[in-house]
Amino acid sequence: MSPSPGSPAPPPSGSFVAPSPEELSAMLPAYEVQRLVATGGMGAVYAGLQKALDRPVAIKILPPATARDGESIQRVRTEAKAMARLTHPHIPVVYDFDVSSGYCYLVMELVNGSTVHQLISRRELTPALTLKLLAQVCDALHFAHQNGVVHGDIKPANLLVTQDGRLKLADFGLAQLRDASSRAAASPTPMGTPEYAAPELWQPGVVLDHRADLYSLGCVFFEMLTGAPPQGHFTLPAAALHLDPRVDAVISRCMQPDPAQRFQSAAELQQALAAIRLSPVGNPSPNATARPTAHPTVRSLRHPPRRIPVSSSHKKASSSPLLWLLPIALVAAIIALLFKGKQAFDPPPQPLPSTAKPTRSS
Repeated sequence: MSPSPGSPAPPPSGSFVAPSPEELSAMLPAYEVQRLVATGGMGAVYAGLQKALDRPVAIKILPPATARDGESIQRVRTEAKAMARLTHPHIPVVYDFDVSSGYCYLVMELVNGSTVHQLISRRELTPALTLKLLAQVCDALHFAHQNGVVHGDIKPANLLVTQDGRLKLADFGLAQLRDASSRAAASPTPMGTPEYAAPELWQPGVVLDHRADLYSLGCVFFEMLTGAPPQGHFTLPAAALHLDPRVDAVISRCMQPDPAQRFQSAAELQQALAAIRLSPVGNPSPNATARPTAHPTVRSLRHPPRRIPVSSSHKKASSSPLLWLLPIALVAAIIALLFKGKQAFDPPPQPLPSTAKPTRSS
């Protein structure tokens, strides 16, 4: 649709300047736009009110170029459809989608709170809270996957946490819809965010699989504990943070390069997390502040980031001094046995001849 008469002209293509709340209210008369929540190169999100129902809403608009591009409109429409078919406590509700006044927009449930990315930045996540939030992500993902929707962009910025601690899985902009009669089209370019994208998504002609979401969630789990996403040759965090060693096993399995070696469903991953929560091992530290060593790697849009998890327990075992003492102890035992054997075969010592002079009898 072309811009309506009297509405502000959209910004020139190539640069996105988010309209003011007053300007957007004029473009969308059914809504009272109250404030700008967030903005970036890919669009802007506003908090507002749906006038007819007096309902708080979030309004997401995309740059004007999107409204002129059929492929981009279809991508946003796919996001709207993906979210509209998912009625779940941990997924925001979609209310409307349209193109108006030169903007493509999506209206959804307003979530007041913080993103997991913000919680990480403010160092507000404890291991216990991390496990609690991840369980809710798994719940939402399992429901989405069961309904034929693969999210495709799991990352901390897309995980919203309400003020009462409820998590909402948002931003299905890269979601793929899968019906029994059709499959999602293979993408010619990598999808998702590089720091969290599964290796198979960098292969030409790949078809998105739900296990790619589980790989990304493993990266998010690592970052929630350590403060940074896994890069290069990284160390699994359990030992450094005094956590249950099963944490390492969960992260490692999520991030296996071969999808067949990962958890095969979000429900399976959720069970593994529940086992850690309900049956803790050892005495985990209540606050995780240490950060495992991670060697940064230069990322390319053409090649996947190479991540090789290194088990801290394996690293300790390989450098333990006990391993060096074992050969020494073995050699000492052999020498002792040989010495004993030599003693057994030696003849007993002969008494020395007496040197005392005989005495005369009187």
